Amino acid sequence: MAYYKRYNNGFSRKRATMPPEFRGHRQPMNPYFYTYEQILQMLYLAQLRQALELRQRNQQSATTVPKPQLDYHAVLGVPKTASKDEITAAWRKLAKQYHPDTVENLGPEVRNEAERKMTVINEAYNALK
Repeated sequence: MAYYKRYNNGFSRKRATMPPEFRGHRQPMNPYFYTYEQILQMLYLAQLRQALELRQRNQQSATTVPKPQLDYHAVLGVPKTASKDEITAAWRKLAKQYHPDTVENLGPEVRNEAERKMTVINEAYNALK
């Protein structure tokens, strides 16, 4: 929807639908050109845009927190000089011990703890293999 501004000579000129600050111009907005409701709506949209940008910045800073580095050899219980076969054997031993299907009859707390340990064990094995 375009707005028209009528001049004293009876001619009108087409104006852009957005105020100057949204079009990238640095000219101040003419408050008499827009209705009060339009000005309130533009201010509300500007506040929403600022809140959205702030939320996105906070999410970006929250996602860039580094995860603490685990000692994968200590997780699997092997020395730093362990061979690939020793790492695989240790992983299989821990997988048999902490697999959620082998501890499912011990209760939900034990099963959840076993699932957490298995994710750490698998992460260590995938990093070292």
